[in-house]
Amino acid sequence: GVLSFEDCLKVVRVRADAMQEESNRIPQAMISVAGLSLKVLENLCEKAARQSGPMPDGRDGVCKVANHLFPKGYTCSGDKASIDVLKSLCEKDGALQARYLKTSGAFHTSLMEPAGVKLLKALRARVTDMNFPHMDIFVNVSGSCQRAGTDPRELNYDLS
Repeated sequence: GVLSFEDCLKVVRVRADAMQEESNRIPQAMISVAGLSLKVLENLCEKAARQSGPMPDGRDGVCKVANHLFPKGYTCSGDKASIDVLKSLCEKDGALQARYLKTSGAFHTSLMEPAGVKLLKALRARVTDMNFPHMDIFVNVSGSCQRAGTDPRELNYDLS
């Protein structure tokens, strides 16, 4: 592998701790929404972020479509106040469902960006211990392919 099993566990721990730390900064939430088009849902997210007002730390509210699950099925993430508003807006707009997910963070949003920076630092710290991959690596976040033999320094940017 590119990293030893032990180093992989260390990197996973850094990522988990960083994401938990970001989740603890302000109340966050995710919901699953079915039955609305992407365009309608994106507009409702923007509206929810505006209506909820600033977060406790003074930043604007965050409410984004996080994942496309199936046709007219999505998850949305953000600060808790914005997601509460979004849930209500979705129900009023005729969503088949708008349910809270049992998560602690606003995954796939800007609220998790500091965790990504910590992950990148942890990966960079281990780059000298990384091996060149022996086979192609497909990165699920971007859909890109890193070819066998790619310099590990290039892999780091796709992994964080």
